[in-house]
Amino acid sequence: MVDVLAAAHAVVHDIVEAAGVGNLDAYALSEIPIGSRAQAARAAAVCERLDVLDQLIASGVPVDANPDTCDPDGSSTLLHEAAY
Repeated sequence: MVDVLAAAHAVVHDIVEAAGVGNLDAYALSEIPIGSRAQAARAAAVCERLDVLDQLIASGVPVDANPDTCDPDGSSTLLHEAAY
């Protein structure tokens, strides 16, 4: 579904959506807060964007990110999302 929306020129509003689409070119990862990068990594995991997930992990996002950092309701970590 994400690919269909991206192909239809859906507007990407932030790093989380960019990670889901699979393109972080517009973002200087070192300037993005770790919490936002963790949320982006979660989106990359959900959307199976392995190259983007690799970029975010290389930027310092831990694979076992604190659930509060990764998901406001605390129900899911990056590792959970990748496993699903």
